[in-house]
Amino acid sequence: MRAIAQHISDQASFMKVVINGQTYPSKPAPKAWLGKRLTSTPYALGKLTLTDTDLIFADEQGHDFLTLPLAEVTAVQVGIYQSKIRDWGAPLQFKTQLTLNLVITTAAETYDLLNQDLTVIPALWAWSTANKLAVTDPLQLQTQLTTTDWAKLDWHQVEQWAKGTPYANPYQMLGAAAPVGK
Repeated sequence: MRAIAQHISDQASFMKVVINGQTYPSKPAPKAWLGKRLTSTPYALGKLTLTDTDLIFADEQGHDFLTLPLAEVTAVQVGIYQSKIRDWGAPLQFKTQLTLNLVITTAAETYDLLNQDLTVIPALWAWSTANKLAVTDPLQLQTQLTTTDWAKLDWHQVEQWAKGTPYANPYQMLGAAAPVGK
């Protein structure tokens, strides 16, 4: 879907996350035609900038469309979805994709946001702690902040953490790869 601004509160949206000037995922999308063709998906990618006072949402074109005062946030939930995606190789080659799920709730709306860069998790916790936001953590990720290499996390570990939570069920991505370069 290419209309993040119109659908931000009624469907999950892939968003880059910017905290303290650091963008997650940090790897830029390829500019060459072949690179775009091999790594692009039908998913639009917006941007969420987290500051000490506001959450600023931008659409897939980079235009800010919503500034949400931090004081309006009533709940934050962090989890990790697992899905199977097509990969290069044999005709039916698949691999596991891990996707951060960030759910931000206000009195008026709930925003279900997705991000492919799990290295954002420690930064999200630092931001949440600094801004005195309580985080619902079904996977107990906070207990893993200093002992996990988030860039190398594998689905076996996430599967263990997810047992007994809503994140235990695979998330269907319609077979698409991440919305950013591999």
